[in-house]
Amino acid sequence: MPFNSIRLYTLCLALVLTVSASEESQNWPGFRGPGATGIQEGYSLPTTWNADPAAENPQGVLWRATIPGLGHSSPVVWGDRVFVCTAVPEGEAAALMLGRGGQPTAADDARTHQWMIFCFDKKSGEKLWQRIAHQGMPRATRHIKATKANTTLAVDGENLVAFFGSEGLYCYDLDGNLKWSRDLGVINISKYSTGWGYASSPSIHNNHIVLTCDDPSNPFLVALSLSEGKELWRVSRKEICERSWGTPLIHEGPETTQVVVNGWPWVVSYDLFTGEGLWKIKDGGDNPVPSPFVANNWIYVASSHGANLPYTWCGQKPGAKSPRA
Repeated sequence: MPFNSIRLYTLCLALVLTVSASEESQNWPGFRGPGATGIQEGYSLPTTWNADPAAENPQGVLWRATIPGLGHSSPVVWGDRVFVCTAVPEGEAAALMLGRGGQPTAADDARTHQWMIFCFDKKSGEKLWQRIAHQGMPRATRHIKATKANTTLAVDGENLVAFFGSEGLYCYDLDGNLKWSRDLGVINISKYSTGWGYASSPSIHNNHIVLTCDDPSNPFLVALSLSEGKELWRVSRKEICERSWGTPLIHEGPETTQVVVNGWPWVVSYDLFTGEGLWKIKDGGDNPVPSPFVANNWIYVASSHGANLPYTWCGQKPGAKSPRA
């Protein structure tokens, strides 16, 4: 069962799959699953659960695998394979602050890191392969409560996409063979002079990859071809968004396919094929983290923090013609 992890020391999968679910429905292709709803239909939920590594008789655990380094990346699933990423520093373990509270303190990460991808067999937990996507000194800081592998991978059955912000974009086949890579430059998500860490995951739709790169000094949205990594379009988000950590929602309607991006002070919808603005709404929290999603034939965008919280917006029926920004 897909889940969000806090620290990638271990990865566990629960015994919750049912024979009634189709093979296609068992895929969890990106952040928060199909349509970013966080919901998987066709499964009965466990009534008991205990994945504590110290538990004498853990319940609901099919297997457990050790993963080095730190990562807030969620696992993704395609067929019988589970993929996850992490960042492994040279030398002693990287510092990570857990729990509530804390100051805007940057982690001391001035040393070589390896940004890695792991593939496991979903049924047995056997490690099928691991790859080092990038190795080098970090190009941007992270908050001590964040990691350098915050983003979740995206998979479509033939391609596995990893985006590590300042450390680049990578596309592999499902056997771990690198197809192409791209360097989009430094994307330093900063506040109070502290880099919180890049966290917007890639979104895939057919032959498009969409990335939100809201560096306060140069925020932009970009679309690339999945097959070869060619940049298809790029739009500036200056005066639209000062910072954002949300993952873009791609929704295909009968008249248009739109990319909805959470941000502050504007939430904006773009045309997937041209990057043209379709509509926008203002206000919301000034640290937009949640990703938009579709449910009940509406688009939902949530936000928080700042003078305008609490803020939840739902509207713009996905099938309706979009008003122009």
